[in-house]
Amino acid sequence: MINIIGWIIWTILLLITLSFSYGIIRSLLSKKSFTYAILAQTIIFWLVLFIFYFYPTWNKLHIVWLAPVLFFLSLFVIINYFINKSK
Repeated sequence: MINIIGWIIWTILLLITLSFSYGIIRSLLSKKSFTYAILAQTIIFWLVLFIFYFYPTWNKLHIVWLAPVLFFLSLFVIINYFINKSK
């Protein structure tokens, strides 16, 4: 049962990541700007999805705490990048 819940959570993160990717592609095709934070979050979420898919012995319930932490961590990484870039 826990394994099924883990796959459901993995699928939810997959849908979120696909929607982020779709938004980035639409922005690029319509020549609109997009934020680097969304790009960083999308890349990090794809990495998390691939890691949990290719290591099926890892408990996918860790996505429940890992995804929000990485979501906000990517924002801080982008903010830090632009602060250091402006110096």
